Amino acid sequence: MNQKVSTQNWILLGILSLIWGSSFILMKRGLLAFDFIQVGALRVLISAIVVAPLAWIKRKDVNRKNLLPIFGVGLLGSGFPPFLYALALTEIGGAMAGILNTLVPLFTFIFGVFIFGTMFQFQKLIGVIVGLVGALVILVIGSQLPSEGNPVFGVFAILSTICYAFSVNIIQKYLKETHPISITAYSFVLIGLPALAIFLLTNPIETFYTESAIITAFSAVILLAVLGTVVANLLFFKMTQQTSALFASTVTYTIPIVALLWGLFDNEKLNYIHFIGMALILLGVFITSKSK
Repeated sequence: MNQKVSTQNWILLGILSLIWGSSFILMKRGLLAFDFIQVGALRVLISAIVVAPLAWIKRKDVNRKNLLPIFGVGLLGSGFPPFLYALALTEIGGAMAGILNTLVPLFTFIFGVFIFGTMFQFQKLIGVIVGLVGALVILVIGSQLPSEGNPVFGVFAILSTICYAFSVNIIQKYLKETHPISITAYSFVLIGLPALAIFLLTNPIETFYTESAIITAFSAVILLAVLGTVVANLLFFKMTQQTSALFASTVTYTIPIVALLWGLFDNEKLNYIHFIGMALILLGVFITSKSK
C-alpha cells in the first residue's frame, strides 16, 4: 500500500544522507591506526555503551516476542556491516563504497518480495536488474582499469547492503509498533558483548601504545559510533516505521553524493567506470522505488 511521505520524513532522509555519506571518511580515518576488525568491533562496542542506559529505561517497553527480530536487526543492520565496510575500505575508496551502498533499495525489494511477502511488480524487477548491472560494471570492468587498491573488495560493501536490506525488512514487518529507541538500544546491547570479546582478542593495548595516529583514529571511531551509528539508527528506524522499508532504503540515493565529495576532498581516484556504474545503480533504484 502506498503511503504519503511527510515533510518531516524527507528532512530525516536528508539528515541521514549527510551522516551516512560522511561515515566512509570516518571509517578510513579509523583505519589509520586500527585494523578493520578493531574498527568494526570498537564501533559496535562504543554504540552499545552509549545506548545501554536507554535499554535499561526501556526494559519494560519491549515485548519478549520482539527480542528475536531486534537481535536480527542488531546483527544484520549494526553487527556485520561495520566489519564488512571497514574491510572493503582497506582496498577501495569511500566514494566507491558510497556508490555501492545504493544497492540497498534493490536488495530491499528482492528480499521484500521473495521472503517478506511484499507485492511483486515487474517494473521493480527491471530496476533491480539495471542496478545489479551497474554494480557488476564497477566490480568487474572497474577492476581491470588502473586504480588505487583492489575494486574487487567492493564485494564486502555489497554484502553490507544485503545485511541492511534484510534489517530494514525485519523492522517494517515485525517491529513497526516498537519504539525506535527500544530497537536501537536493544539491538546494540544484544551484540555488544560479542563485539567486546572480538575487540579484546585483537590486542588493542598494543595498538593504543604504538600507533602514532591513534588519537585521530579513535576520535573518528567515536564520532562514527555515536553520530553515524546510534543517532543515525534512531532516525532511520523512526523513518522506516512511518513510511516503508523501500522509502527508507532510498536514503542511499544521496549518500554517494556526500561520499563522492568527501572522496574528492581526500584525493581519491575515480574513473569514468565508477560514474557509469553509479548512474546505472541510481537508475535501477529510481525504477524500483517508483509507484505503480
